[in-house]
Amino acid sequence: QIFQEDIIPLLARDKFQHRKGKKVIEIIPFGDWSKGTVVEMLVKHFRKPVTIFIGDDVTDEGAFGVLGPNDVSIRVGHKGNSKAS
Repeated sequence: QIFQEDIIPLLARDKFQHRKGKKVIEIIPFGDWSKGTVVEMLVKHFRKPVTIFIGDDVTDEGAFGVLGPNDVSIRVGHKGNSKAS
């Protein structure tokens, strides 16, 4: 509660936004940033044949969504409507 009341307003002034997950609050720059955009950047930079991403939160769905058919995405917990394969 302290974080939400005191820290988040400070971050918002400095061009950051937040997203809530199950038990996490992500602090990211404003704009089109997500775990998916970071995974895309890493994959492009390292050019490895297979990428493996494991996650257990709604904030991981962006990364699951950018992986290709030869990559491995694992959703920890109940799959529900996840983009993980």
